[in-house]
Amino acid sequence: MPNSMEDIRLRADGQYEIKIFQIDTTHRDLLGKSKHRVINTLVKHHKTRIEEIETIKDELTSNVIDGVHYYTYVYNEKEKKAHWNNFLPPTLSEGLDFTVVRLSFVLFACVEDKIFAVIGGGGTMVIKSFQNYRFGLEFYEYLTTLDEEIISLTTRGISGTLTQSNRIFKEGQRLSDVLNFVNIPSSINLILKDEIKDTYFDFIDFGNKNVQLEIASYFHIKHSISFAELHQLFLRINEIMTTQIRRALTSFEEIKERGLTDDEFVKILMIELREDMLNTFSQARGTSPRKSDIDFVHPSKIKQFYECDRFEIKKKGQRKDFVIVNDRNKIYKAGLELVFNQLDLNSTQQDFNNIMWGLRVDCFKGNNKKRYVWANFWHYVTCELQYENRPIFHIDSKWYSVKDDFRDSMNRLCNQMINRHHSQRDILFHSWIGGSEDAYNSQYRDEENYWVFDKALGQNIELCDIMYESDSTIYFVHIKTGFDAKIRDLSNQVVISANRFMISRNSGDNSFINDVVDSYNTRVDNIGYEITDKNAFLQKFVAGGKEIVFVMAFKSDTQRVPVIRNNVERLESNIAKFSLIQCVREMSTFNYPIEIIEIRNS
Repeated sequence: MPNSMEDIRLRADGQYEIKIFQIDTTHRDLLGKSKHRVINTLVKHHKTRIEEIETIKDELTSNVIDGVHYYTYVYNEKEKKAHWNNFLPPTLSEGLDFTVVRLSFVLFACVEDKIFAVIGGGGTMVIKSFQNYRFGLEFYEYLTTLDEEIISLTTRGISGTLTQSNRIFKEGQRLSDVLNFVNIPSSINLILKDEIKDTYFDFIDFGNKNVQLEIASYFHIKHSISFAELHQLFLRINEIMTTQIRRALTSFEEIKERGLTDDEFVKILMIELREDMLNTFSQARGTSPRKSDIDFVHPSKIKQFYECDRFEIKKKGQRKDFVIVNDRNKIYKAGLELVFNQLDLNSTQQDFNNIMWGLRVDCFKGNNKKRYVWANFWHYVTCELQYENRPIFHIDSKWYSVKDDFRDSMNRLCNQMINRHHSQRDILFHSWIGGSEDAYNSQYRDEENYWVFDKALGQNIELCDIMYESDSTIYFVHIKTGFDAKIRDLSNQVVISANRFMISRNSGDNSFINDVVDSYNTRVDNIGYEITDKNAFLQKFVAGGKEIVFVMAFKSDTQRVPVIRNNVERLESNIAKFSLIQCVREMSTFNYPIEIIEIRNS
């Protein structure tokens, strides 16, 4: 094609900052389809959602420019009635249309085997179910030297930290300084290096200014470009992804092979869940059945999940007589029990799968009848499984593998963390030889300067299991038995409690502690141990008073490794190890003092 013709086709007056997305062509509904069929599948899916029946069979056609196949989809969608419709009396609004119209726009660009997208208005709904949610981050791995100056970083811990960590950095800090192997970056803002501008994006006129780059589910150069430059950018991105070598930003790599994640891995997970169910409820179980290392937490809205206090477990299509649980720690067992009671003695793995795939957990907060968060039961499951003698992780409803040197690095760092933060005070002096966590905590009710706040909630948050006060310090102690996936839950409790308490304390707001004390005083377990002078008790926590230290406490529950400290490498639960590492790092980031205690078990 002649150059003059290309120039005419690319010519346009506007210049805009553009976010580039990518379509995940490995999606189960797109697999094996041509680029033309993929794009029209997305458009048909959107039209079905908005009930645009008249044009649902119409197909987009492409315009080919310099080898790039472009498809343009524009639709004006009626979204809602403007508020004026309710404000005006019928005598003034009769016959008038107050409908708000929202533009849905997507520009698809097909380059070889890749499909990119630029969206506008409500265009995100067109690609939402089919986009590659880590495209920007994955593409930048082809560009980075890890020496770029970073502005801000948003990560989520692979260990399921309660909130995403959002950090802004001082000038001069480098990307390599702030990445760590237990985090997965979800959004990065950084300065685009001159080397990258001049090498990879030499067709864009950046002038002499510093240009920022935002990478997340999209790739966003924060600089206005023309359509001609966007066209060259599509071609260059494809070239880079085809010819360059990736430099990983994390030790964890999401596994995206649908044949594995949607088939093989889910089968392994279902087998694990069924075995755990049978080992818990079947009369044919052995005397010491194997315990699965499983944690149960919402796959994306972890903080909201921890705020809930009522949970409904429902089979597919069930609208009444469902199981209600008021303790999030009992959801998993209650769900397995529900499935077990639906099966007969001759039930197969497939019978189990058919029920489990449709099982859902709806979570409610307070007296609100509207569900707060929800997801399929098995999506809540966090665990480590084995596939072809290698560990795979099901976390936040996604599947991950890790680098070969991950375990050695993690064991070394976890040991360091435990030793560095090991408490020098013998706060938990009772041995934990047997019995439940409740029974162990209760041993401190009669000890001087101890309060057992186990299950005493303020604003649906547990302050601690045990509080101890010395002459200069108040210790909030959170306790779990075992060094397995429950450490993830323990880590979450420590971080969310610390955040809630310190924010309240620093703002002079006593409502959180006040609610905790009220809950403590109304519990049957605490009859005879009530806090009678609440005002005097609240004065213990005023800012500028005693130091507050948060404590993570646990004990080994296996005879094979009776002492955890300095023996982490002998323990199997990687989830427990990187949960502990992530908890300590988060607490350190917020400057919250954290100590670790291993409770004696003999």
